[in-house]
This record gives sequence, C-alpha cells and structure tokens, in this order.
Amino acid sequence: MMDCSRIKNKLSAYLDGELPEEDIREVRRHLFVCSACESELNKLRNLKGMMGRLNESFHPNASYVLDIDRIQSRIYSYRMKEIVMLSVIASIIFLIFVFVLPTYKSTLIGINTETSLGEIHRNLTGDSYDVPKTSGRVVVNYLKQVSSDR
Repeated sequence: MMDCSRIKNKLSAYLDGELPEEDIREVRRHLFVCSACESELNKLRNLKGMMGRLNESFHPNASYVLDIDRIQSRIYSYRMKEIVMLSVIASIIFLIFVFVLPTYKSTLIGINTETSLGEIHRNLTGDSYDVPKTSGRVVVNYLKQVSSDR
C-alpha cells in the first residue's frame, strides 16, 4: 500500500519522461504487479491524450496583444462621426433660423412676407405714416409727416 501511494505520485512524471532511470525501473516493476496503479496510469494516459486533442482543436480567438494603430484608427473614426453629426445638426439649426423662423415669426406678429415698410412700422409702434410710391429721396419727419424731394 505504501508503495502504491509513492508510485501514484510519480505516474504523471513517468508519462512525461521526467523521471530518472532508477525511478523509471521502480515504476515499471510496480506496474507489472499492481493492477490498481496500472489502471491509474491508463486514466492519466487517456487524460493526457484528451488534453492533447483539445489543445490541437481549440484555438481561442482572443488576442491579448494591443494593436495601437487599430485602436487609434477606431478612435479617429468615432471622432470623425461625431464631427459629421455635429456639422449636420449645426446645418439643420442654421437652416431653421434662415428659412423657418422668419416665416413663423411673421405669422406670430400678424404680417406676411409681402408687408410694406409702413405697415410693419404701424404694427410695431402704433404710428402711422405713408411711404410715397414716387421715386426720389424719402425724408421722414418725426412729426408723422412724409415729404419727398423730386
């Protein structure tokens, strides 16, 4: 029995060829007479074979080497996407201010885009004056009088 525990401790090294010549002879002699240790050796042999086949067929896809260039190119592409998105948003806001807001504002005040200068002034200040339709220089008198030089 004491021999078996000592031999079982050496079986793995025996399979790997790591034992000195004297220990190899001792293990072989013991295996010749002990079927329990021989069965243990067969189990270890099968396990080693399965591990070898597993090692051959299993190739993990994970690579732990950092690819700095790839990381930097991804960061650059994300930054470019952000810049493009911000540019599109800024363009949309600009277009809203240029095209939508003036028409929306004019509908709030109650004037349309073809409203004359006199009507706009009248709507904003309450004052009324007429803008002459003749050509020439228009002089506005702040006493609500309009005169034109011909």
